[in-house]
Amino acid sequence: DIADAVTALDILFMGGDSPACADSCDTNDDGQLNIADPIALLTWLFGSGTPLPPPHPGCGQDPTVDSLDCLDGTPCP
Repeated sequence: DIADAVTALDILFMGGDSPACADSCDTNDDGQLNIADPIALLTWLFGSGTPLPPPHPGCGQDPTVDSLDCLDGTPCP
């Protein structure tokens, strides 16, 4: 939801705590956490963006190999 975009912006620009699972913030799945991620999320949320990459809309592991880790996180139900 929109809180995820706000959290990403807080991390990027306000010195917010790094997430336990950095890969979960990589909304566009390009292997980086940057301004493009909250923009991708917001454009998708408001109906004009492209669909989010897997594992969305479900729960699961990111199938893309990249440099972002998920050191800790809540397992899928």
